[in-house]
Amino acid sequence: MGEFFDQPATEDTDTANRLKVICSRKELLEGLQKVAPAVSTRSSLPILSHVLIGSDSEDRIRLLGSDLEIGISCTIPADVKSPGKATASVRTLMDIINRLPDGEIELTSSVSNSVRIRTEHSDYKLLGFNSEEYPQLPEVVSPSIFRISQEMMHQMIRRVLFAVSPEETRAIFTGVLFEIKQPSAPSFPQGSGGNLRAGSNEAAADAQASEDPFEEDNPALPPTGSEAGKGAADLDGVSLRLVSTDSHRLALINAPLNVEESEMNLPAGEPPAPSFPQGRGGNMGVTGISGKFIVPARAMNELNRLIAGKEGDIRFQFGAGQVLFLLSDGTVMVSRLIEGQFPAYERLIPVAHSRRWMIERLPFLNALLRATVVAREGANRVVLQPKESQLSITAESNMIGAAHEEVEVEIEGDSMEVAFNVKYLTDALAVLESDGCWLNLTEPLKPAILQPIVRENSIESHYLCLMMPMEV
Repeated sequence: MGEFFDQPATEDTDTANRLKVICSRKELLEGLQKVAPAVSTRSSLPILSHVLIGSDSEDRIRLLGSDLEIGISCTIPADVKSPGKATASVRTLMDIINRLPDGEIELTSSVSNSVRIRTEHSDYKLLGFNSEEYPQLPEVVSPSIFRISQEMMHQMIRRVLFAVSPEETRAIFTGVLFEIKQPSAPSFPQGSGGNLRAGSNEAAADAQASEDPFEEDNPALPPTGSEAGKGAADLDGVSLRLVSTDSHRLALINAPLNVEESEMNLPAGEPPAPSFPQGRGGNMGVTGISGKFIVPARAMNELNRLIAGKEGDIRFQFGAGQVLFLLSDGTVMVSRLIEGQFPAYERLIPVAHSRRWMIERLPFLNALLRATVVAREGANRVVLQPKESQLSITAESNMIGAAHEEVEVEIEGDSMEVAFNVKYLTDALAVLESDGCWLNLTEPLKPAILQPIVRENSIESHYLCLMMPMEV
């Protein structure tokens, strides 16, 4: 791919470094829609509200959007009459292109940094900045490059993203942990499952967030029942594990991963100021084909948007506090990593469970969504209690009233009354596709695990969601 928008030095004349290209209005709009979310809307640097447009070859132009935290670039077909580069306000440019009729568009830059947009019946001139001042994508170097199908990555991200914390007081909880695991790594280092504390309501949950939610404070559970993490055990070969937590719930998923030599010709170069912050990535990094990195939730959202419904593989690599994703269509996304040590989440996973409920997923989800109308006025609490073959779901509010639902259930072990934040249950159930689910329990205030009931080779067979109960 070479250096990004790499152009030979030219004299500053009327024709020097002037971009002139003809491209499809539809393809230009699609390209702008890819990179626009990376463009800053509230930056002290006005140039970051612009998109960089440059000739990539004789028949393609490259678009780049960046806010110094995330950068997204893509190429589109074009007839390059004269190589060069220019910047334009991404919002204004998109507004214009979106309203133009389909057909060919001519883009021309000038030495005054303006961009001219012309069609058969339209002519616009947008003011720009010196394109040399636009931040380039940073170089990302690591010993290994990892490859996985875009569909698999999409399914993994959507199953963990909901558990990321929206609170920025603890930055490590605002991202998704990427963990590259060797085949020799143990399955789940099982802990006591007592690291998170149960809360009686949302206020109590907020209070406990100020404490260390990963502090060990309970003895190990007795080894009864089936292993709680059995369905999400590591895979044979190198695997990718995504983990997210807000300290009250945790989502985890595994998938097989391919490893390649670091031979991709990825964007590199001398990034002019201002550049991406080149952090150390905390005390995490790559060692051979193992590594742990925390990717911000915003980057995960943008990546999921780019790969949704797309075929082919995505390649990624980490280094120097950055992660680079290369999509099958040539789109590149670079994001900074969150510095810090992700907590020892493995010991959250209970050693075993003594009670197990099998429930149909959609009826359970729909009943919970209906009960939410009342529960949201009562600390979001719903109380679950199996009675023979029916699971009772109740919610109460002093301001609204009460709700009662029943769904079919099959239980293993003794009956038990337990309460949850209804949002934790609905968020997890909504991202699943299985017909049924297991709710694995031990005691009313000990962590519970929700797992889909699926065939062994399904991606959901390597997924679990752990959540803390509330006081009844």
